[in-house]
Amino acid sequence: MMKRLSLLMLMLSFSALHAEEGKFHRLRVLTVGNRAPFKQEVRDGVRYEIDPPEGSLPPREISVGFVKPGDEAEDSSERLSLRLGEVSGGVQVTVKEGEAPVVTLRDSSTGDVWLKAPLGGGDATLLVVWRVGAKWDKVRFLALDESKQAVPAQATRVVNVCSGDVGVTWGEKKLLLKPGKQAKLEFPAGATGGRLLVQYPQGGGLATAIDTNVENEAGTLRQWVVFQADRKDSRQPVQVLPVIGNR
Repeated sequence: MMKRLSLLMLMLSFSALHAEEGKFHRLRVLTVGNRAPFKQEVRDGVRYEIDPPEGSLPPREISVGFVKPGDEAEDSSERLSLRLGEVSGGVQVTVKEGEAPVVTLRDSSTGDVWLKAPLGGGDATLLVVWRVGAKWDKVRFLALDESKQAVPAQATRVVNVCSGDVGVTWGEKKLLLKPGKQAKLEFPAGATGGRLLVQYPQGGGLATAIDTNVENEAGTLRQWVVFQADRKDSRQPVQVLPVIGNR
């Protein structure tokens, strides 16, 4: 009897300790937009690439700090490298049950705050960021739950960060995706893939942003971020960035 009681107390203590320590939450960052036009100049008969205009690209490196509820100080700080159109590496933070930490991203070169955002649900967040002006000092973001529960196996996801609605066709299913919204699209049972069509209003009709076949591969997570072109000379005002990685 005493052994059973001791074992029960040990299990309860372990559960309490685990709850106090919390769970790991992974954060990744994706910046979407268009690069400045490639330009060169000739000096002494040699062609040199001209650096893009200042502010036309996201910060090359950001410091990541996590602010816990009721605490103005940043709990920790790690660094992430950013490249436009690519998902960054990941950092982890311990989140206790009931907490909703806010992440602070700073430009590592200046120390200035770039943005503050709450983490998404589940155990992983993909923070999609896009600029709202001529430079990347003013941005908007959407925190996506990137856990396995949010986008399970046998499914893909489309996310709309445009300023207007887009139409999504998945097989025979059609839906209207509003700004800031997402759609989880499930593959038919036994299907090896599915056709994805994303369209947007143009000239009184519909123009195609992407029309592709999405493969249904075990262990692969496929997401599609629909965004507004941020260059005036872009031939396609609405574009789609495929985000493909391991589950």
